[in-house]
Amino acid sequence: MNRGSLARLLGFQPIDLHSVDSLTRGIRTQDGVKLEELYLKEMGDPTPSEDRYGNIPCTLLHSTEVSERIALIYLQAAETAPLLDVASWLKEVIGSGVIVLSMRISQDGALGRMVTRVSKGVSYLTLRRDLVDYRQIVLWGRGEPGVWGLLAAILDERASGVVLETPPRELSVGGSEVLRTADVCALLLPRRLAVIGLPDSETAFEGTRLAYAREGNTEAVRFETNKRHGVRNEVLRWMLQRRSE
Repeated sequence: MNRGSLARLLGFQPIDLHSVDSLTRGIRTQDGVKLEELYLKEMGDPTPSEDRYGNIPCTLLHSTEVSERIALIYLQAAETAPLLDVASWLKEVIGSGVIVLSMRISQDGALGRMVTRVSKGVSYLTLRRDLVDYRQIVLWGRGEPGVWGLLAAILDERASGVVLETPPRELSVGGSEVLRTADVCALLLPRRLAVIGLPDSETAFEGTRLAYAREGNTEAVRFETNKRHGVRNEVLRWMLQRRSE
């Protein structure tokens, strides 16, 4: 499989920057963090109704004191995530100067629809040149949302890397067809990939490791069997190519 065949399988169409618009629902500052509650929506949508028009509720968070012009898109399934769910480790990330866009994506429709919604987030941050530099966007998701982020990054080279936290082995594409997560990871090359929280990740993703090795990119792929607080922070430092503190 290559990027072209993956795009056709998912029915993915690149997002036109001019078609991405946002509707701000509120802005506030709390403990040195600026929070912007917003919807990502298509231009021309008559209302911000998430259910009817596929708009995506998001929270943009960034420090009021320091910004490194690097962004992390944190992907969650809307059905299981509170309206504002900021994990403690993400608060540390924000405090270190990283911009965080928390996206709550509804699990409705075909897999390609979720992937397109993730790409909307990448497009939104690409437009926010006041905060984020071009191609300085990392995608991070737990469970299925992580794989949505992986697929979006494969098809959208504006994303600089992906973290998969306890990803499922496969996802349904529609009908009886499934997509195995390990089979598509190598398509992210040469960008960085981390898989965390799977006890057998190195075995399950052996093909991915070998693919990166063949291209001389062994330092761009990483596997962690647990997902403790410290591991998440270390993986993010590695993803952003920061030195360990």
